[in-house]
Amino acid sequence: MEHNQDLEDEAVIDLSITVASYNTLEYTKECIKSIYENTRRINFEIIIVDNNSTDGSPDMIRKEFPGVTLICNDKNLGIPKATNLGISISKGRYFITINSDVVIVPGSLERLVEFMDTHPDAGAATARLILPDGGEHPPVCGNAPSLRSELLEAYSPFSSNIAKKAANARFSNQIDYSKTQDVPCITWGTAFIVRREVLESVGGQDPLFFVYSEDSDWSMRIKNAGWKLYYVADAPIIHYGGRSTGQTKADSLARLWKSKCQLIQKHYGLIAGLVLRSSMAFVCSIRAAKWLLLYPLSSRQREEASVRIKGMWRIIRAVLSY
Repeated sequence: MEHNQDLEDEAVIDLSITVASYNTLEYTKECIKSIYENTRRINFEIIIVDNNSTDGSPDMIRKEFPGVTLICNDKNLGIPKATNLGISISKGRYFITINSDVVIVPGSLERLVEFMDTHPDAGAATARLILPDGGEHPPVCGNAPSLRSELLEAYSPFSSNIAKKAANARFSNQIDYSKTQDVPCITWGTAFIVRREVLESVGGQDPLFFVYSEDSDWSMRIKNAGWKLYYVADAPIIHYGGRSTGQTKADSLARLWKSKCQLIQKHYGLIAGLVLRSSMAFVCSIRAAKWLLLYPLSSRQREEASVRIKGMWRIIRAVLSY
């Protein structure tokens, strides 16, 4: 498959595209194919960092996409470490990290590069994510996470009023996703383009996080360095969502809440981190106790109660670990 990335070696690379891949063979294949087919007006490189997939992804990439730079890890390093490996060998004027479960729409990557070229105050930007069925994608931007917003989310299962306040705390700046605009924080970095100068001064993603919250942390650091963050409405990218295998829902929630606690502690201090950790452990303890009371009532409820109790225990262990 030929493309302008096969131009002479000294040609300037506009965009370095890095994908952290883990057991998503078919999605990774479709993602790479869509990049080649739908990106024509910029010079780019593709770097795939495989986190020890067991589904044949590396062999598929070597065979079908020989122009792709492939890094194979001997274990799952998580998203930030894999992303940073891609950053370390990238050569583009801009760097974009995209999930393996996205499909590039014609012109979307060119539009992101064009936007960054014409907005020198932009340290980073995110594309407009759309679902394959045309449904509304969850918000990708909002306020930077704070102790208040995360506490409200932790206690949201207890009250619909608290849940509403949690949503308002995270998304109080209502974003019209039909319009390009600067945003407080990019909280869903499925397609996260960053200026080379930002990488050189702020650095890559923080390997403190295994998965989740690395995008919010990156956004907060970029913003604190004086750059603006943008949402680019006319750069649509299709996102399937949640396609990496190897995690149960309980494992995902445990990792999500661990990363939230790490983020709050990193940006707001040890006491704030301890408050969130202890609060989430308390909430999960109460919820586990409720399901424990339901356990003896019937075999059907017993099965669900067992799953819920184990899930709560996973979260408790995660948030209390460092």
